[in-house]
Amino acid sequence: MRNPLRVRFVRHVAMTGGTQVFQAAFAMLAGIVVARALGPSARGTLAVLTALGTITVLLASLGIHLSGVYFLGRFPDEADAIVSNNLLTGALGGIAAAVGLTCVTLAFQRELLHQVDLALFLTFVFCVPFLYFNQFGRTLLLGMGKVGQYNLPDIVGGSTLLAGTIAAIAVFGKHLEPLVALRIVVEVGIAAVILLMLRRSGSLHLSPSRPLLRRQLKYGIRNYTGSVFWLCLLQADIVLCSHFLGSGQTGIYAVAVSLGIPITILAAAIGTLTFQRVSSEEHRATRVAQTNRTARMLVVLLVPAVIGMAALAHVIVPLIYGERFSAGATALILLLPGFVAFSLEVVMMNFLAGEGTPPVVIWAPAVGLAVNIAANIFVIPRWGINGASVTSSVAYTVVLLLVLRYYTRSTRSKVADVFVTRRDDVRAFFGAAEGAAPAA
Repeated sequence: MRNPLRVRFVRHVAMTGGTQVFQAAFAMLAGIVVARALGPSARGTLAVLTALGTITVLLASLGIHLSGVYFLGRFPDEADAIVSNNLLTGALGGIAAAVGLTCVTLAFQRELLHQVDLALFLTFVFCVPFLYFNQFGRTLLLGMGKVGQYNLPDIVGGSTLLAGTIAAIAVFGKHLEPLVALRIVVEVGIAAVILLMLRRSGSLHLSPSRPLLRRQLKYGIRNYTGSVFWLCLLQADIVLCSHFLGSGQTGIYAVAVSLGIPITILAAAIGTLTFQRVSSEEHRATRVAQTNRTARMLVVLLVPAVIGMAALAHVIVPLIYGERFSAGATALILLLPGFVAFSLEVVMMNFLAGEGTPPVVIWAPAVGLAVNIAANIFVIPRWGINGASVTSSVAYTVVLLLVLRYYTRSTRSKVADVFVTRRDDVRAFFGAAEGAAPAA
């Protein structure tokens, strides 16, 4: 058997997945340091700020950053204009996003911040323009096929954030302000690295095109709407836990979520690269066959990971975070079915995004979000973080079933084509010719 890393897609998945594992590990270790040194309330405060920043960046992006990947794959002759449009939108839009978040939060301070200090929030806002710009810059690198450079900011940012968190607590003690300032410094550094990589690739020839931007916006809005619903679905439970339960319980729930994230890392890497591959692949039969095979192999990898995580949850949580976070173990176990559903859905959603984003990309997560919010408003006050875990798993599964139904009908695939691994999948993984279109 050949080394599977000789297959380009497998190599790129390994690179991107490995990077995300390291990034998640760095983030988890930084979270452990904060949790042990500062306690659940501080961990919950940082989780709320991160959720607000992430939601704001996506809401303000209008999907234009994703259009960069799609348009660079489908219209490479317009590359200079695409890069210019995305960089200018990333710079100006980031400022607008920060101003918008500040205004909304000041208007709804009690609902959004609850026990989070206003001055701390206002400091965090300075991070938002760079978070926004970095999202645009990284997707440009991905659209150009520069997978290694696309992954570099995660390594730089994750390792710097971990080292900086340890140093900040050692020097300044139990204060959150230095940790928020550190996040700003890290995002500024990542922006500088991205600009340097784009300059070295010869892509900084600013020649924006308004007609092209309108086309990008039209495509982006469709992707954007679905992404907004998904992000709100992923983050709504954190915000609602903060509102109903306070920072302490939110911090414990955030730990459960962070420990489940490794289950989704491989799927996130595969989904990202599936989007780029589908956008640049001309033949639909090849796109469908490759995506089906990818999903089938993902199932094989997910099942043992989830079983192992469930079996060890009650050991892992207190061992890593301390006894104060032990309640997060049950919440983690209840979240695992949802993480499996999310992982499988990610691959199909990215296929659909690469094909032009049909309406199901919008309304499926919208249904899931409605289910999640309605259920959480009822269950969180009664059953706390365990109730939030159950409703999240149910909502993610609802989205998977809706997307799967559309995907199988539109591609004329059977459910078994998507989920049941075949013998030739393993052979292909270990070195089938890359240029050949695999059978679905």
